[in-house]
Amino acid sequence: MAASARPEPGVTAETAPFWDGTARGVLCLPHCGLCGTTFFPPAARCPHCLSSRVAWKDCSGRGYLRSWTELHVAPYSGSPSPSWSPRSNPAKADRWRWQC
Repeated sequence: MAASARPEPGVTAETAPFWDGTARGVLCLPHCGLCGTTFFPPAARCPHCLSSRVAWKDCSGRGYLRSWTELHVAPYSGSPSPSWSPRSNPAKADRWRWQC
């Protein structure tokens, strides 16, 4: 298989559970065991209550499109432009919390 011209995201210890979930076809996000906030990007502490009781949780995959971004300039050399990327917010979530 030919190498991709697109930059590939790196898998780190912090993001490995997310990528493991995508390999299973599941959206997996960090979830606070103290306040119940589901968040992204991953962090060692909950951005809502600062608890370190963070574990990864599989989400249902249900949601709605809240916003999107249009790129008018290619983000890197060789990429197609323009393009757009949806920003999703899972169902029943308020502005900052995702429900899984």
